[in-house]
Amino acid sequence: MKKYFSIGFVFAIFVFCSFFIINKVNALSDNITQINFTSLPQTIDMNVPSGVITTQTQNISNLSESVSETTTLNYNSTSATGQFSDASITTGICNESTWNSALTLTLASTRANKGFCYKDSTAGTYTLTVTAQGKSWTPATQTITIKTSTIADTTPPTLYLPTDITAEATSSSGAIVNYTATADDMNPIHPVVICNPLSGLNFPLGKNTVNCSATDTAGNVAAGSFNINVVDTTPPIITLLGSDSVIIEKGSTYADEGATALDNYDGDITGNIVTNNPVDTTIVGTYVITYNIVDVNHNSAEQKIRTVKVNDISPVPDIISSISETYGGHRIVSLPIQNNIQTITAGEVLGIEKFKFNTDLYFGMRSDEVKELQKRLISEGLLKPGTLGGYFGIFTKTAVMAYQKENIPLKIDGIVGPLTRQVLNNTQSGA
Repeated sequence: MKKYFSIGFVFAIFVFCSFFIINKVNALSDNITQINFTSLPQTIDMNVPSGVITTQTQNISNLSESVSETTTLNYNSTSATGQFSDASITTGICNESTWNSALTLTLASTRANKGFCYKDSTAGTYTLTVTAQGKSWTPATQTITIKTSTIADTTPPTLYLPTDITAEATSSSGAIVNYTATADDMNPIHPVVICNPLSGLNFPLGKNTVNCSATDTAGNVAAGSFNINVVDTTPPIITLLGSDSVIIEKGSTYADEGATALDNYDGDITGNIVTNNPVDTTIVGTYVITYNIVDVNHNSAEQKIRTVKVNDISPVPDIISSISETYGGHRIVSLPIQNNIQTITAGEVLGIEKFKFNTDLYFGMRSDEVKELQKRLISEGLLKPGTLGGYFGIFTKTAVMAYQKENIPLKIDGIVGPLTRQVLNNTQSGA
């Protein structure tokens, strides 16, 4: 009897305790009125995860109350660029494998605390909100501040330097060369670039190295260099003094007028001209005088030449007496003595204008067209100025024959016929 009484008593106590515990749990869940943050507000850098942020389900007295069933928690931010991830309260580590702009986590039964992490790519202060799905609990709210990243700047500026420059020397000092060097960086955007030697200075002949550097606000330095090569490849310039074509009489004295020479690097180097003058006034012929020079940097000037023609020109007599000549089948005999012969001076020949020969000219004629012919022959160096203007005598004929000999295949007969006239008209100055 006592045995059965003891068993019944124990069973009654078990049923009573079970009823009490179940109702106690239900009472705990029913007492939750709010969710609160249990960690302090944080200030973090952009794109850097926060420390673990914790929330807790609480009763009206702000005391922890565990949930009696699995509860869904929703996480949101007032920032459009904010992201959430799950976190372990025990280890204090964020789960960085999953980030979401709106996070949903579950709070297991009999639990009150939950952790998460937050990061944002936009600087500012935002409000984080945690709500319980299907519950009328007051949501948890807390601000978080995102500040501009303070990651150390260890990147030097980017230098933009010219490629190697080649400049032509303008004097024995070298050449003035201008160049541009710039740099880019985050702070400042365009750091000052310091180069040595400076742009705009005179650089001597040869290779000149320019060293440049730029420093940003963080003290990072970028350095580089380039070369300025000053060269002298410009040859000297020879300038003849006087005409490049001279006609002189056999036996006369010839004094060459010479030439000058200027160089971009050496300056006036007239005294270094090498002249080859083969003129021999005792021998009739055409001579070529050459002028050459090389500057100190081995640049050779373009050779200049002067042509000197030595002619055997005898004086023209004032009077020409009886001479026989045949032209066109007609024999001209006993020409009368020529008086009052006009004089053609060298001044009349210089600057001779273009003249068109229209008639045949031959020995014994006298006309203005013969005078023009004589001017032309004088300009060619075949006839000497003198008292023969307008009269076609033996010296004019000899000069015409010399002209025909120089202009092959003209017939050498001393007569200005159609072919000789055509050559005269086609080759004269201005033709």
